Amino acid sequence: MKLSRTFILYFVLAALLLSCGNRQTDLPDYVVEKEKLVPLLVDIHLTDAFLNKEKKPHSEKYDQAIKMYPAVLLKHDIDRRMFDSTIRYYVKYPKEFALIYDEVLRELSILEGSVQKTPDTEIDSEE
Repeated sequence: MKLSRTFILYFVLAALLLSCGNRQTDLPDYVVEKEKLVPLLVDIHLTDAFLNKEKKPHSEKYDQAIKMYPAVLLKHDIDRRMFDSTIRYYVKYPKEFALIYDEVLRELSILEGSVQKTPDTEIDSEE
């Protein structure tokens, strides 16, 4: 399943991020706190999965992405500037970012399990 490959990719990324950086406890005002960041990143990765599942030309996916990503940020009441500054911040603290991604991956795995248990769900057998 293509979604499983994405999970593996993010797991490897998280493991690499664990190898360096220090944990930071006090967050600056311009950084999204962990409690809001985890659900935001989950929704971003679900949006990625949706866009990558569609068998459309890249230009159409790009047009869809331009509409969908701002909507995800709006849903979480976070603007693009704050999201970007949060990501830049966590690049400096990869161990902390890896811990956040552990939670994101855990949430995505739970969602994936619930989708696979739903009887009427069509599961893509392509790998």
